[in-house]
Amino acid sequence: MTRLILLPLLLSVLVSCASKPTGSYAPPQSQDLERTTITIRTPFDQVWDNLIAYAADSFFSIQHYEKDSGLIVLTFGDNNIENFITGGQFQRTAYTGLSARGWGEHPAFSGDWVSLLEHDYNAALNGTLNVVVQPRGGGTQVTVKARYTLQFDTGDHESGWSLRDDRYTLKLETGTCIDWLNPKPTGQTPSKRTVCPTYRVERAIFENL
Repeated sequence: MTRLILLPLLLSVLVSCASKPTGSYAPPQSQDLERTTITIRTPFDQVWDNLIAYAADSFFSIQHYEKDSGLIVLTFGDNNIENFITGGQFQRTAYTGLSARGWGEHPAFSGDWVSLLEHDYNAALNGTLNVVVQPRGGGTQVTVKARYTLQFDTGDHESGWSLRDDRYTLKLETGTCIDWLNPKPTGQTPSKRTVCPTYRVERAIFENL
């Protein structure tokens, strides 16, 4: 009986100590990839060798390649996901309360929204880049297309916590952005969050032919 009495009392004390953060949000600046296909005068064999050598010594991992078809499949995104996708600029004041990391004082945040997800909501990015290399006359044509899969924990975003053991999944690809409606946005910020590619992976291929 004593425990039953103390539990509501404890909850009321915690609630009285809690504070709600305020914040601001600005979606990513619109940007387009200049092109997804490029044709250069360099011979096919040289371009192929250059790309394999670059991919093997870069942030990419080589998943598969087949010279006869000209296909190279690369993966990326194990950490520092804001290098590959952006969720716009997000700011949040410090607050006291429950979060994905437990009860306590939580520091202010200012930065890319996907960095907040990575830090507080166990966000992970799985990226795949398909590179198609084809001979064209005496030169070579290279086409790129990336697919991005972002996963992060559920919770009372961006300033709370949930008992649900689920993951949100957002999928986008080269040339597209995706909107996500935040069920509990911070303060007076809009509920819509937008995630777009930074095009780092696509440009990296064209810069290393």
